[in-house]
Amino acid sequence: MNTVIASRKILNGEYTLRKKENLKSKVWEMFCLILDEMGEVIPNLIACSSCKKVYNYDNRRLGTSSLLRHKCLNIKGHVKQTVSLPPQKCESLIMLVENKNRILEGCVKFVCNDLRPMEMVTECGFKNLMETFLRIGATQRINFDLEDVLPNPTDISGRIMLMAQKARDDLAVFINSHLAAAGGGITLETWTDVYKNSEHLSVTLHFAQNSMICSRILGSVILEQGYTGERVADELFQILRRYGFLDHLKNFVFVTSHGDGVNAALKLLDRINCAAHLINNVLDVSTSSDNQSMALLQGCIDIAKFCQNTYLRNRLPSDVEDVNARGWNSILRTFCSVMENWEEIRGVCLESNQADLIFEVEKAELSDLTEYLKPFHQALTELEGGKYPTLFLVHLWHLKLTEHFEPGPSDSNTLESLKTSAKAYYMENVEIHPVHKVSVFLHPLLKSLKMFKAEERIEIYEVVKNSVDCIKKEWEPEMGSASPCSSKQELDIKEYKMSDTLSQFMDTETILNKVAPDELAAYIDLKISDAVIKDFDLLQWWDGQKNYLPNLSRLAKRIFAIPAVTNSSERCFSLAEKDVIERRNNFDPILLDDILFLNSYFKSKRTVHHVA
Repeated sequence: MNTVIASRKILNGEYTLRKKENLKSKVWEMFCLILDEMGEVIPNLIACSSCKKVYNYDNRRLGTSSLLRHKCLNIKGHVKQTVSLPPQKCESLIMLVENKNRILEGCVKFVCNDLRPMEMVTECGFKNLMETFLRIGATQRINFDLEDVLPNPTDISGRIMLMAQKARDDLAVFINSHLAAAGGGITLETWTDVYKNSEHLSVTLHFAQNSMICSRILGSVILEQGYTGERVADELFQILRRYGFLDHLKNFVFVTSHGDGVNAALKLLDRINCAAHLINNVLDVSTSSDNQSMALLQGCIDIAKFCQNTYLRNRLPSDVEDVNARGWNSILRTFCSVMENWEEIRGVCLESNQADLIFEVEKAELSDLTEYLKPFHQALTELEGGKYPTLFLVHLWHLKLTEHFEPGPSDSNTLESLKTSAKAYYMENVEIHPVHKVSVFLHPLLKSLKMFKAEERIEIYEVVKNSVDCIKKEWEPEMGSASPCSSKQELDIKEYKMSDTLSQFMDTETILNKVAPDELAAYIDLKISDAVIKDFDLLQWWDGQKNYLPNLSRLAKRIFAIPAVTNSSERCFSLAEKDVIERRNNFDPILLDDILFLNSYFKSKRTVHHVA
């Protein structure tokens, strides 16, 4: 018997209630057995004699402790004063029973969307807010207590697990039917729960759909034995196995931070380093090796902290940014805000007997360091991306930063030392992967490859050609044995004269209605119109070429789904650490995994529609 149907029949008078006899628990002073129209006891159901709420109950498996949470009982188990229910209250109770599941799922979305603790639904401020909504939005003028509607944290956690399992099953179907062959990127993020001193591994899938980049968290687990290659590999493949990935890993590229454990786990797979981590490491190493830079950095941070005083802030033309987060973008914002307020800060420090603060920082050196950091800030901002492709920018910024490291005639000794140290670390640790170069070629506005040498262009063409051949075999099995290009066509590609100017491929765009016999050569010859360039959307452009360049279009979407950095995924985990784990030191790691998964799932539902 369904609890909703039983509750309705009790309120309508079709079912009656009867007290249990010879029972010691005070719970039974409030709860009753339910009798049907024939006076027979309905098994495994009980009801509250006051509010008529129905519960599932099996005395062979369950005790009465779960019933103590019922609103009609106080924490000692004594009965609250009962009142008769007017018809309007009965009608309200029928409505709340029928909509309880909808409210419970809404609470799950509230918890997972914003990564909030489940106990938040029991807090006074949240209840007051919901009470206001209920009163204003009651279209039928039906009022009922919010306590009758809101579930407790235990119910929410149970529903989180059920909804996460259902969403995972749907995602597995979607992956195997749509994404396995299409490919994309997978990011691995490692982070530490500072409250339990435990290390976590999280895996995020990135793919192209509907002319945009989509991301879905696949799983998050605790690495109980640390970041060893064997441990990372075991947990990673267990997560991927859940979604049926293992047979299709050749179609995905992993993006990770530079770490020995992760590198060892992925040594047989395609892997690239997170560009943001490399850039931050370059800055960390170059500044930490220079005492003058470290002193300047600390002095600027001390000034920023001093300027956070409310009285002082009101005297400055603009706010001084505080270094409240790790990362060089935050440090640069602090430097710039100090430079903007330099004269005012100097005056305030002298008046407040804090002259040491301003004397520890040379304005000229601060200006030099600020200008030195700006290209890195621009690179980090552009590479972060999220919903649009950024992989092709890695090589472009590689060239720009390499040039930036060259000392200038007006550089101070400190700045020259910084550039020399940064260049040495950068050239030793930064490697441009073939997938970075292919992504440049697959950008229609960069396909001339003028930033590469002739032999590098030929290598890129060969990589693309081989990739297109593989895609043909996977998507068009009947053409698998056919040679995609004749030797003459290959020769044409190698001898193709690339223009050194951008204007050569900004002419009229040629659109054909049939598949090109040699997609690679056809793509190289394709002209791009000025109208297209003005509002250029990379994924949308390739989606428009799926009939003319079908296999190259599939390759482009696979490549451009690979993120250049892992920052967008890491932001979710930092929020989880701050808003969820911080509230509960004994947070269940399985439940945290489900919450992070649903957080990603609900975000994807707002931006892209698919069966998962």
